[in-house]
Amino acid sequence: MPDSTGAKSTPQHRLAEYLRARLDPEGAGRYFGRSPNETRGSGSEDLEARLRRQRLQVQRDQARAEETLSELLKLPLEQRLSRVRQDPEARSWSLCSTILVRSHEKMSRCPQEGLELAHTGLAMAEALAETALSPALGADIQGRAWAALANSQRVQGDLRSAAASLRRAEAFLEAGTGDVLEQARLVNLQGALRGDQGRLEECFQLFDTAAATFARLGEEQLLARSLIEKGTHATRAGQTALAVEVLERGLEQVDSQRYPRLATAAIHNLIYNLVESGHVDEARSLLEEHRDHYRQLEEAGHRIDLLRLRWLEAKLAREAQEADAAEAGLRSSREAFIGEGLGTDAALVSLELAALYTEQRRTAEIRQLAEEMLPIFQATDLHREATAALMLFQQAARMEQVTLGLIDRTVAEVRRTHGV
Repeated sequence: MPDSTGAKSTPQHRLAEYLRARLDPEGAGRYFGRSPNETRGSGSEDLEARLRRQRLQVQRDQARAEETLSELLKLPLEQRLSRVRQDPEARSWSLCSTILVRSHEKMSRCPQEGLELAHTGLAMAEALAETALSPALGADIQGRAWAALANSQRVQGDLRSAAASLRRAEAFLEAGTGDVLEQARLVNLQGALRGDQGRLEECFQLFDTAAATFARLGEEQLLARSLIEKGTHATRAGQTALAVEVLERGLEQVDSQRYPRLATAAIHNLIYNLVESGHVDEARSLLEEHRDHYRQLEEAGHRIDLLRLRWLEAKLAREAQEADAAEAGLRSSREAFIGEGLGTDAALVSLELAALYTEQRRTAEIRQLAEEMLPIFQATDLHREATAALMLFQQAARMEQVTLGLIDRTVAEVRRTHGV
């Protein structure tokens, strides 16, 4: 019978399977911190000793995982998948967990690499499930892998495939151990997908449900991530007040030392919303407050975040009527984003530059900018819907009918399709 957590086996087996499925030494440590009365089952081997051995095995697995992953990443994708399926030495629970985490981390900087890692993780999960300690445990790891693939597909704009993969993930987790935390992660991902589909009411409800579970479980950083992701979707939807509220909560919660790029996402979107709502001085103060954070990212080699910082500075210059500084900053940011293959960011900066030109009645520059935009963005990561919106903008520029309202609508469409 399932217990109050929804698990489907005895407490002893459930806990051992949970730790192996999660492969989380910190999670194991939480259980080791319990009293002996809480960690012993009547008439069974001492559970604390069993879990200690489990934790040591996890740590050894993780050390081997890094070495094996380095070898696998040198192979083309098809060869990598073949080796994972055929060679038991090329797969482990710890390695699979590491790959799924890396897939998520890669999506913001190298979406294609993140997608390939998700496929690798799925192939490994399917192979591991065949020899799992129990069918429920095998279902858990496959559910996590399908969720990782869904996230990769979502970020790349393949929303139909992402929805199908999420259904597979949900089915596997339903057949699994009933891990409440994994279920909450899935709900959070469903929220992100609903946001990308434009189903905002469902999106925000799902994020709220996931956040409530993370808070109840004491998962502070997952709570912070959920709040920041909700704030990002509110930003895209133009719901500035909601975005500022949840982004501020997320920024207060996030551990910026452990998750600097997540903190940066919150800072960037919060400054953007403050500017959009007319709180320019507050936005400037927030930027100065966190400038050291950006410098740390620069030292760590996160150049994309530095490019977005320069974009924010140009945006603030425009709001301060510093037209020359704004134009120079926007042009520099646009060229840098194009050079990095970041079509969405380049499109947004280009539209901001077009708004500046519109305010100055520089129709020739608007027309030239519009003609340059599509060929460049069609060769980058811009989603189909955003490209269509830019085509309408280009046609209006040719007819000298660009307005600030049209630019705002085009920006909204591009932001709506911007991956997380």
